[in-house]
Amino acid sequence: MIAALLLTALIAKADTNADSSATCKGERVSAVSINARRPSFGGSASKWRTIAHALGLHHVTTRSGVIRAFSFVHPGDECTTQRMQETERVLRALPFLADASVRAVPSDSGMVAVEIETTDEVPVLAAGGLRHAVPTSFSVGNENLFGLGTMVDFGIGSNSPYRTSGFVRGSVYGVFGSPTLATANATRERLGDHVDLALSRLLLSDLQRVAWNATYRAGDDFPIVVRPVGDDQSVEVHDHRWSVGTIHRVNFGATPFLIGPVVLGNSISPASTSIVVSDSGAVVQRDSALLARFQPFHAMRLGALVGARRVRFVTRNGFDALFAPQDLMVGWQAGTLAAPSLTHDGGHDFLLAPSIYVGAASRRTAILADLEGEARREFDSGTTATIANVHATAYVKPSERLLLSAEDNFSVIDRAALPTQLTMSDALGGPRGFAGSPLLGARRDVLRLEARFAVPALVHRADLGVALFADAGWIDAGNVPFGTTGTAHSVGFSLIGAYPTRSKHTYRLDVAFPTGGTGGTGIHRVQVRFINGDPTSNFAVEPGDVTQARMAPVPSSLFTWPGR
Repeated sequence: MIAALLLTALIAKADTNADSSATCKGERVSAVSINARRPSFGGSASKWRTIAHALGLHHVTTRSGVIRAFSFVHPGDECTTQRMQETERVLRALPFLADASVRAVPSDSGMVAVEIETTDEVPVLAAGGLRHAVPTSFSVGNENLFGLGTMVDFGIGSNSPYRTSGFVRGSVYGVFGSPTLATANATRERLGDHVDLALSRLLLSDLQRVAWNATYRAGDDFPIVVRPVGDDQSVEVHDHRWSVGTIHRVNFGATPFLIGPVVLGNSISPASTSIVVSDSGAVVQRDSALLARFQPFHAMRLGALVGARRVRFVTRNGFDALFAPQDLMVGWQAGTLAAPSLTHDGGHDFLLAPSIYVGAASRRTAILADLEGEARREFDSGTTATIANVHATAYVKPSERLLLSAEDNFSVIDRAALPTQLTMSDALGGPRGFAGSPLLGARRDVLRLEARFAVPALVHRADLGVALFADAGWIDAGNVPFGTTGTAHSVGFSLIGAYPTRSKHTYRLDVAFPTGGTGGTGIHRVQVRFINGDPTSNFAVEPGDVTQARMAPVPSSLFTWPGR
């Protein structure tokens, strides 16, 4: 993984010039007009529209006020090519917009009028799950409710003999008519529940000077301690976490630096009993060895976020999505969150969370790599807890329809505050086809190779593709509970679709066949997984078992757009 970071840095001077029709030469902007277009609802999409109407999820074209909130061009401003290109890029990255274009029209007065044109995505969100051919979960939502840049999504799931799970999620883009995002998530799990709230003035571009972020999480969690043999175990944990931070951009020469204060709070209170998570339900017990691993933790920190970046964005078609335009961040970005504890039960510690990103792209190739780390030093005991995730992806696109990709994800957890395990069964961190694998440990590396062929507008204006993939994973026991060392390999194929043509919202069905290694005991010979969403915004999304072990937000989430 480190080699991938170094290789990307060495080729960072590859072709990184973005193609754009947005050009200006310093004229004053007389007016900004917005032409927001709805998606095509012809053919198959008309059926989705009928279902959405029946559920009260009517589509309304994105309102101009939402689009203006994310524009860097305003009447009376000096019109520059950078402002035009950044507006176009940021609008294209919004989840409810399929595409955007910005152009300047000269007038006789020597000023220019700027025209912004956007096309909405089909807003319907739908997903479901099957177990032994029986439906077990269902969710539905609207990604752009009333054209306000508002997402509402809700779902339920059956977990017999455990309780029914469910969630309600929402997000609002353009709060207060500014580039501010509000999110809320209430989740009821088969065991436990939690609420997440966040309000962020997003750092969208180097044209901005200030950004800020505030988050809050409260939950009764049941971290699952997986056992290779026998039933899993858990301990109820009352968990409260919050953070408030702001960053300011300061230029030193051509390099923007990001500097600002951050305040963090953590409160972890384990219960005095443990449970066995069996196939017949949860059984209360008192396992003293397991309970000893769950220690109370309460701390408040005051620290600083310091970062520097030299990045630009290039537009490429058909990398993560089938044929949709995607803006790749190339160049480099590095930063760290440093926060000593002001109060800490049992002593004091120091938290350091580094972040490094490098990317390079040519017309038909790209390499992107990201490292997100966290180290917490306990001064009294002299121990250091370490959590890190490194993700790298290489793309080669010989033609418009063919894509070859290689993706590697390395994760490590050492002496985390909660006894978190890395598993081969994690949906993001493990190889495909190993849901239910008993392999778990403290260090995991998974390589995924894929060859994809797709045809645009093949059936009723829908893009369709097929992919062949091979995954290989390795895991090391380390010092986590019940850690093991082993390998896992799988092969398979995927069916991929997008509607309408060149949409970034894709639907993917993976069929995986475990082929070897030591992690295949007790799992099904064939596993099927269905995914839908926007893969262009999902680079370096961290596996859930790594995020669960962290004491602070992923540092790059405070100063990266799109957020990770």
